[in-house]
Amino acid sequence: MILVDGIRAFRAAVALVVGCSVLAGCGSGLSAQPARTDPPGQNMTLRSKRPDPSSTEARPLANLLSDPVFASLPPGSTKTGEQKDAAHNDPVIFGSGGTFGASYEIDFTSTAPASDVYADLDRRARAAGWDAVAKDSDGRTAQWVKAYPDWSKGDLAVERLNPEKAAPPYMYSLVGSI
Repeated sequence: MILVDGIRAFRAAVALVVGCSVLAGCGSGLSAQPARTDPPGQNMTLRSKRPDPSSTEARPLANLLSDPVFASLPPGSTKTGEQKDAAHNDPVIFGSGGTFGASYEIDFTSTAPASDVYADLDRRARAAGWDAVAKDSDGRTAQWVKAYPDWSKGDLAVERLNPEKAAPPYMYSLVGSI
């Protein structure tokens, strides 16, 4: 009997809290709505807001594109693709979105041995002011960091995309990001 009365009391307390919350949220309807400062739908765009090339958001990509490490490829290499992404903000929709940094990726193939490709990239990265921070599973330097004059931090990494392939050409991806 005491248990039943306790459950009834608990249910009554929950109903009271929910009822008060609903009444408090309803209001009298007399309060003024804040004026909209943006056109309807302006803040609900699903597209990324890409920066103007002259803006400060475009500077990280410009830093990467002008970095000497990307000026040439290792000997025996051929560029197969590239992708440039400026820093941008995406609206948060259903838990995704946010601020994304700039990145520059060059894909290439090479007929040179992997050790030569990694050694050439390491030499050129260090000459361009990048500091080595990590090696791959074969002991070759594969990741670097750099501080740019505008205080942005760059990351650079090279990855062999087809490590199981025994004969050249081998595929690589060199990715810089800020």
